[in-house]
Amino acid sequence: MLLLCALIVGSSSVWATDPVTLVSGSGSSGYAIPTGWTSSGTVEGGSYLKLDNGTITSPTFAAHNSLSFTYTVATFGSGTNHPLTIRILNASTDAVIVEKTTATPTSSSYISTDSPISLGDISVPFKIQMYAPTGKGIRLRNYSVTGIPASSDPAISISGNSLSFGEVEASGSKAMTFSVTPANLTAGLTLSVNNDKYTVSPTSISKDATGAQTITVTANPTTVNDNMDGKITISGDDFTDDTEVTLSATVVRKSPALVYDPTSVTITKGESFTAPAFSKDAGINFSSITFSSSYNDVATVSNEGVIALGTSTGTAIIKATFAQTDVYAAGEATCKIIVNPVGVTPEPSATGYYVKVTAVDDLADGDYLIVYEDEQVALDGNLASDKVDQKSNTVEYEYDASNNIEVSSDTEAAEFEIKAITGGYSIKSKTNSYYLTHTGSGNTLNISDDAVANAITFSNAGNAIIKIGDYNIRYNSDSGQKRFRYYTSAANVHLYKKVAGAAPSEIDIYVSEAGYATYASNFDLDFSTNGNLKAYIAKEVSSEIKMVEVEKVAAGTGVLLHATDGGGKAYTVETTTETTADVTSNLFKRGNDEAVAYEAGGGKYNYILNVVNNQLGFYKAAGKTVAKNRAYLQTSIAASRIDMNFDEEVTGIKLVETSKSNNEGYYNLAGQRVAQPTNGLYIMNGRKVIIK
Repeated sequence: MLLLCALIVGSSSVWATDPVTLVSGSGSSGYAIPTGWTSSGTVEGGSYLKLDNGTITSPTFAAHNSLSFTYTVATFGSGTNHPLTIRILNASTDAVIVEKTTATPTSSSYISTDSPISLGDISVPFKIQMYAPTGKGIRLRNYSVTGIPASSDPAISISGNSLSFGEVEASGSKAMTFSVTPANLTAGLTLSVNNDKYTVSPTSISKDATGAQTITVTANPTTVNDNMDGKITISGDDFTDDTEVTLSATVVRKSPALVYDPTSVTITKGESFTAPAFSKDAGINFSSITFSSSYNDVATVSNEGVIALGTSTGTAIIKATFAQTDVYAAGEATCKIIVNPVGVTPEPSATGYYVKVTAVDDLADGDYLIVYEDEQVALDGNLASDKVDQKSNTVEYEYDASNNIEVSSDTEAAEFEIKAITGGYSIKSKTNSYYLTHTGSGNTLNISDDAVANAITFSNAGNAIIKIGDYNIRYNSDSGQKRFRYYTSAANVHLYKKVAGAAPSEIDIYVSEAGYATYASNFDLDFSTNGNLKAYIAKEVSSEIKMVEVEKVAAGTGVLLHATDGGGKAYTVETTTETTADVTSNLFKRGNDEAVAYEAGGGKYNYILNVVNNQLGFYKAAGKTVAKNRAYLQTSIAASRIDMNFDEEVTGIKLVETSKSNNEGYYNLAGQRVAQPTNGLYIMNGRKVIIK
């Protein structure tokens, strides 16, 4: 009987290189037309397939290479013997592509090919036709048609043959994969990339490989200036044209990862001090980082970021600064060092603060911040649908002296109300009343008008595990992300609960051995309650600074304190509910834990109380930090130093008569040096002088 075996190109993932039988017939009896074939003329079965001026035609086959025909024919009884003709027809048009004719069999003999008859390569779908062209025909004993399926361009798994890496950090790397499935290779494939910022592996595929092949492409940018347009060319002897995959990436600067841990240290003078650890990206040299201290008397910092205590009490802001390069983004890390005098407790917050919660038993209904401590950022409470999942959905916060988070307008905008509900806890924005939730299988942080139950537990390290299903609220610290989302990876956030502020009945204020100090309180104070401590505001009168004594002052008012018994200790001052002092035009400004520059703009200059060469005075501010509970002097008078003279009244600048002969130099009231002064008012050695 006749056996039919057809291979349709593209339906198999095997790369065939061996001949495949398209159709065959064998045996000496029971021949019939194969299933699916058609016939015309006289075509008989019986002991042999008889073609007497008859034709049989195959169904359609896909394009094949190296088609060949093998046959055995016998004589047709006593009749005339004739050759068998093989035709390959175009399946669409029936046009003859190729035609081959066998030898004529002789009487009582078989004609068999010792080697196949080549029918050539067929590049279009085709049909096979066998026929006897004259009246007597032939008897066909055995036959087969074989071929190698035609090769086709490799199939690429990515849409549009385009691979986009998105953002890739300079000097970093990012790998992506796709698959190649070529069909029916007679030779192997070669993969090459035209941009040395990419690598491709493997670079070749053998002809006998099977199945889809995974290709790994790695982007390796060096700087943000690198051109990342590229292409992978896939070529082989089987293809007329190469197949290409285009490559693209956006190079972003790498984060320098400057970090102080912890970011704030508060100790009492004399206590042991453990310096915070400084870290950075391994690719950055210390010589590229600038370290500075806002107050070296409190704390210094080495060229490798090591912090050491000075000799004074106060606040120093340690700063590490890195300038932008073609590889790294600009970066900064700060660490606040607070050294309190012995026996002095820092003022509590008047507006309240947030304290870390690390156990479910402490998770009472209330207002919270969801924070990532390493970068001192909290999840922004603005959960509008067009902002909820944006990058940088954060606000920054600061710690107070007790390592609680200070309340500010920014932190209040980041507050969430956490409340126990059936099945867990709802988390609602205090800003616009949306609830946090997660839907679907992605990482997106979603919002809901209705309460959604989150499970909240805590790890042994105190991390808050805020979970819906398998997804935790987590902060992504990658330089291109910087946002809070729901992830399946481990949680890294903390919860801080808001605690209301309350005014104490009294506070302790430290005054140094110099006998003077500046101060600005979080609360209304009554300085009349301590007979050894006087408070003054400063006013500018006729180009002179006058110190005016005050008693009951409002919170935030900057004052100069004079310890009449010598200082070097803490003084207890009562708080008050009544403020009577007129502090209009007060020249003292409250500090903000930030560096203060000499020039304040608008014709104003800043001065900080200090002792230099055993001389107390207000000296030019030169970038030193002024703490939030201290103050500095801001005036229109320009001088190198403003002296304080305590006589019957505290006055700031003393007028001195002198002659024109002076080697110290003269300055006008704008701070400009005058080579040849005429009669008038000048500054000499930090004092006002009158030249007559």
